Amino acid sequence: MRQDVSDPYRHIVSPDRFLLLWEKDGLTMQKQMGPDLSPMCFEDTVPVRSGRNYQHRRHYEGMYPVVSTGQAVWYESMLEWQCLMQLEHGGDLAGISTQPFCLVGPDHFRHYPDFFYRRVSDGAGVVVDVRSADESMSRRVHDTTCLRRFAARSAGSTKSCTV
Repeated sequence: MRQDVSDPYRHIVSPDRFLLLWEKDGLTMQKQMGPDLSPMCFEDTVPVRSGRNYQHRRHYEGMYPVVSTGQAVWYESMLEWQCLMQLEHGGDLAGISTQPFCLVGPDHFRHYPDFFYRRVSDGAGVVVDVRSADESMSRRVHDTTCLRRFAARSAGSTKSCTV
């Protein structure tokens, strides 16, 4: 049986709380959402999922060299590429990672944020979702609401990068 690398945590269900799943040293780590998440260094994690490669796909993926941090960050669409450029040229980027974790919650909620970065100015961690301006509003509102609940409990913040 072939593993689906675009949704590796689809089998994990959390009926009553939010869980955070990420990769560390080849192992899947899991933590219940709470105030002790803010000091975690997600800007150094490996991507928890990868995109699908197929012929004639509409999106272009690649590696973006972030000069200010010395990192090479994977992106899976040109919208994400544009967002990476905006973040880097904003001048407040201490570290960044792509697809840093999976947020699993009640009602079969599962979300893979596009980026996590740490700001130089105050050391705060920021979760970034990249969306096109014409994307379905109902999905965007649902994802943003869940991410804001996550940020409120973990003393972080979220940012929606709309291009």
